[in-house]
Amino acid sequence: TLTSQDHELEVASEETLHEIQKRYFAINKHAGSYTWKRLKKPLNMQKTLEENHVFDESEEMNRLRIGEKAYTPTLHIYFNDDLSVA
Repeated sequence: TLTSQDHELEVASEETLHEIQKRYFAINKHAGSYTWKRLKKPLNMQKTLEENHVFDESEEMNRLRIGEKAYTPTLHIYFNDDLSVA
């Protein structure tokens, strides 16, 4: 990452990205000034992670005996130089 910051949030499967973003404001008060992406594709903030094709792979990791903690889906946020006010 550009600023070498990582934040891990545990989310419920029924939460939309907008709801997750609201919780992320506690970490970054400018959270509304970012575009959220997965694999370079913008995510629909009104949809859940699964609806955005970000799947919970924990069962598969456990089936393969890798352990569910071995893989955590990563979302990237990109600053939208929009001069918003926190």
